[in-house]
Amino acid sequence: TPDGAQVYYVDSKATVIVAGQAIDAKTGRNLTAERHRELSKVKWESLPLRWAITSKRGTGRRKIAILSDPNCPYCKHFEEDLAKLDDITVHILPFAVISPQSVRQAKSVWCSKDRVKAWNELMFRRIEPQAAPDCDNRIDKLVALGKRLGANSTPTWFVESGERYSGAMPLDEVRQILDRASPKR
Repeated sequence: TPDGAQVYYVDSKATVIVAGQAIDAKTGRNLTAERHRELSKVKWESLPLRWAITSKRGTGRRKIAILSDPNCPYCKHFEEDLAKLDDITVHILPFAVISPQSVRQAKSVWCSKDRVKAWNELMFRRIEPQAAPDCDNRIDKLVALGKRLGANSTPTWFVESGERYSGAMPLDEVRQILDRASPKR
């Protein structure tokens, strides 16, 4: 579907269909979310990281690719949290879907000489990029990519194992996900 894989449960004869979350009562694990993540995995190598706004800290061993909108408050919070981690490579794939302003801003960032600086100033300090938004850019292609991947919220993010997540999460949880997906080399 356009919203990505859907998980349903059926009895052995498919006479009963259950749509919803299956939770392991003992562990609290959301089995449906885990299955959905498995079904919506991507090949990390298939992501167009050459089109990303990429920053690296330390060894960069933890890798994350984020479909992010410059006017998404959850994206801002998520990226601020990620800035607290060391040994990380962050690939921002501008997914300008919230408003026409997002499209203009993302294109201006793309056209900036220092894309990382322009993105960070826009996201964290709300300083508008000064570059004209008319250079050859990949913003429309990135929006199309996000839609093809079934991203229906921002941030939608991927780790090196290909697992997909949506929304901002507590930093400790994100750190564990990144460490599982990007083991020490």
